Amino acid sequence: MILEITPRGMAPTLATLATGPERHTVTVTDGASIRGRLISGGKPIPNVEMLLATHSRVSGTTYQELRIGTNANGEFVITNVPPGRVWDLVPRMDSLASKGLAAPLMHVDLGALGKLTTCAWIQLTTPKSGAAGWQAIERGASILAAGA
Repeated sequence: MILEITPRGMAPTLATLATGPERHTVTVTDGASIRGRLISGGKPIPNVEMLLATHSRVSGTTYQELRIGTNANGEFVITNVPPGRVWDLVPRMDSLASKGLAAPLMHVDLGALGKLTTCAWIQLTTPKSGAAGWQAIERGASILAAGA
């Protein structure tokens, strides 16, 4: 049986366990944090719902989607993200549509980053311009190539 174990204040983990009377030990971690800021034309974009989902959709390897909103400065933080995998991070399109903005899907590879905090500065654009990008930054230095 596959269980998603979600302890309070820790990263969830998936465990494949045999059924029966035996006790099982499952190790959990703090996980990683994904930080970011949405901007358009140099101005922050508040009140946008961010969605984080497991990139791989293979049965038994997916976690529940995580959602969080941006604050007045367009910033967001998603904590306790399980490391060791690739995540899809995207602003919800219905959150952006009323603002006339669009954004690309971003792949965040926490396998390469481990426990490091990923910071994404996401430049939003109008759908007509077609120019949208993002960059992941750790401690002031780029750690992933800019994506579109």
